[in-house]
Amino acid sequence: METKTETWCDTDSHSAFECFEDFNDWLDGEEGQDLRKEYSVDKLSEPSKALFAGDKPSYDVAFKQYRRDRRHEVLSETYITEQYGDDHWFERNLSRFDQLVERIETGEVVPFVGAGLSVAGGFPSWSGHLKQQAKTAGLADAEVEELLALGLYEQVLERIENQLGVDVVTQEILDVFSKTGTLTQTTLLLSELFRDTIITTNYDKLIEKAFDTGVDKPYQILSDNHAMEAPDPECVTIYKLHGDVRTPARCILSKNQYDQAYGNDQIDHTLPIPKLLDYHYRNSSLLFLGCSLNNDRTVQVFSPDFSRTYR
Repeated sequence: METKTETWCDTDSHSAFECFEDFNDWLDGEEGQDLRKEYSVDKLSEPSKALFAGDKPSYDVAFKQYRRDRRHEVLSETYITEQYGDDHWFERNLSRFDQLVERIETGEVVPFVGAGLSVAGGFPSWSGHLKQQAKTAGLADAEVEELLALGLYEQVLERIENQLGVDVVTQEILDVFSKTGTLTQTTLLLSELFRDTIITTNYDKLIEKAFDTGVDKPYQILSDNHAMEAPDPECVTIYKLHGDVRTPARCILSKNQYDQAYGNDQIDHTLPIPKLLDYHYRNSSLLFLGCSLNNDRTVQVFSPDFSRTYR
């Protein structure tokens, strides 16, 4: 019987090298030059691999420092310290970030995805789309800008519909948001980190596209009046609150449609969408990604004491 020979990769854990791709790219790039010189690997063709294989303790020390620096950079240490004069709020930021990571690991976090993530994928923001359509409809720029600044997107859309008609507005949604779009690292991370529930107000197909890249768990889409259907426990449930571009006629667009979905003069928590949002607001930790958090209907669901007239 042939005896399997233990390889260098097995004894040195060399196969784990690929797990540190970001750090390896940094170390091999321009920013890592000083560190390469410090460890005498600057002249080698693959400095990061040489350091990993030849001096693993030094590699680990360098990686930990890189990780600390990147963490502080992402969490805005310099900016926060300069703004507030000390590191008090930065330390709070670190603490909140660690809490977020812990809750993601335990499955308590539900991402709420807004148009900002789609913008990075090549789509216009909702306000940008409305501005373009308002120009086509001949609406005054100043009036449109004022309404959008107040978060009154529905009123802008209502004016556009009055000028162009519902069919034209719907076709524009189909033309603009049915494009393939470009997957970003952030969108791909959604499919890797969240394996139960994702909520979005976006019409496009970017999130589904991320799950189609090889994620082993299937997904299902629930939207508008189907939001309170029992989700399949074997699937990741993507709630597309305002509809799906594949069925543009059912997308929630006009003020009248928002009234039907959320309530007329104030939020009606017995309707499917407010009921779903209220449930996750009370039972999950919502992580808002790419959301402006203007005072729109979805945000008002989370403020039950706030009432507002939409006439």
